[in-house]
Amino acid sequence: SSREAKNIEIIGMGYYHPIFPLIPKEDWEDQLVRGREVVKELFGREPKGFWPSEMAFCMEMIPAIKKAGYEYVVVDHVHVCPVKPVPKPDCFQPYKARYQDSEIIIIPRNRDLSNAQESGLDPHWFINEVSHKIKDYPNADKPRLVTTWSDGENGGWFRQMDEGSGFFGHFFSPLMEMIRHHTIPIRPAKIADFLKKHPPQEEATVRTGAWNVASTSGYDFSQWNGSEAQKRAIRELFNTSQKYWKLKGSKLSPERREKVERARELILDSQTSCYLFWGESWLPRLYEKLNAANALLE
Repeated sequence: SSREAKNIEIIGMGYYHPIFPLIPKEDWEDQLVRGREVVKELFGREPKGFWPSEMAFCMEMIPAIKKAGYEYVVVDHVHVCPVKPVPKPDCFQPYKARYQDSEIIIIPRNRDLSNAQESGLDPHWFINEVSHKIKDYPNADKPRLVTTWSDGENGGWFRQMDEGSGFFGHFFSPLMEMIRHHTIPIRPAKIADFLKKHPPQEEATVRTGAWNVASTSGYDFSQWNGSEAQKRAIRELFNTSQKYWKLKGSKLSPERREKVERARELILDSQTSCYLFWGESWLPRLYEKLNAANALLE
């Protein structure tokens, strides 16, 4: 319900879950705006934060994300580079990031804690690990933002039939009980609320990359563009998108314009990360969408 939605943090995504740095920049706006609109329709309010699909991010995205109405974006902490040189970048605080004339807030997602969250952990380990990691940075006594994020739909840990053995029963509920009884110095918080109380003071840049998925490091996009077949599919995606944009501004009859817009939907649909993720296995699905779009554009 809309009343319950007020008590949770709403995060937006790209509408068809694309790897933004691997699709045409001209298509970013549609993916961002459509994703934002569907969140508003479902939850009754617009999201303030943006989650890039597969955490695939580049600095060039900042103006588009900001224009779409987002205030902050979550990125993997290993890619965050403070502008002011430091021995070890602080991954438990937000940063400001700027590209051209646009500025947005960067929220580092802690990769190490997120890996543990995905594979299985208990509250006491989490509390000790957070306390230990925070001590590695200056000003450890100031409020810190510990952000974890993992692919919850995959792996038996999140889908245990015995609730007591899974994420919510073994870890999350006991942790919340400790918090409720004020026995630990950790408090759950909405990111937006934290930013109001503790706006970022430092600036950072973000290296182009994604999160660590499967056996990849996330320092490149090899999971999605590592093979020549994947690269060819991406080139074809760009070519088909260019055909659309050339026709978009042309004078067309209502019938032809309707075909162009149907092609547009297929092009955006073809950009989902899943078609590229599984090596060459799902590339036929991408070509199925593009072939149908090209037929309409012809």
